[in-house]
Amino acid sequence: MNQFKLIPIKLLNIRRKFHVSVGFGYEQKSDDYKVIRILNFYRCRPARTMVEVYSTKLESWREVKTNVCLNNMTTSNCDAIVEGFTYWIIRNRKESTTTVLASFDLRNERFCIIPIPQVLATESHNFRAINYLGSLALLAQSSPDGFNKCLDIWVIEGPSNCEESVWKKKFTFGLDFSFSTHWGFTNGYVVVQNAPNKPFLFNLRTKQLRIIGTDVIQSVFAYTESLVSIKGFKPVPQQLKERRKIIEQTTGT
Repeated sequence: MNQFKLIPIKLLNIRRKFHVSVGFGYEQKSDDYKVIRILNFYRCRPARTMVEVYSTKLESWREVKTNVCLNNMTTSNCDAIVEGFTYWIIRNRKESTTTVLASFDLRNERFCIIPIPQVLATESHNFRAINYLGSLALLAQSSPDGFNKCLDIWVIEGPSNCEESVWKKKFTFGLDFSFSTHWGFTNGYVVVQNAPNKPFLFNLRTKQLRIIGTDVIQSVFAYTESLVSIKGFKPVPQQLKERRKIIEQTTGT
């Protein structure tokens, strides 16, 4: 539908410096789109985190209490959005398990921690949290023989019960080219880059390659198009201009 909604900025009377990360998702039961804002404050002992949720249905912000440590987020936005949950990669350099996933339930508005596979947590693997066919997964770079690079897809076996989640490596895809980094998995393609070349789409099954017309990518998300207009959302300005131009050309006005 190419619609948008302006969200009121909640001003904070806080002098301390902080890092902000945001998430966005749809909660089916309440039919509500929500924005999550996480503020991690610098140089606080103990560590301090503030979590706020904006409901597009209620058109208001509210603070959500959490006991989960959310410091050391790797990005300024969530890493994956999957069926009513948003996920962030959290790096905790002071613990034996260096990396975990923070899962936010949009219905209950609660965080929980999901451990990642030990081999990914303890070794310097390059991995991303992704939406794989409607389920949470990890897309990880590996090199079994020390030379050729592969991409592995890890999924959770059975229900996702946060601390009790069990991961399994489901697929390993060998690649016949080298690459410097990879992003998410979307519509059957993985986004990869062999610096200094442009990023490109690569189909892991058909081995087809498509160049992307951009030089910089920060995040990749899967999305579902909708033909339903959402209350409070408006057409994007550019879309309005294009429609107005078509009408003028058609009517001669």
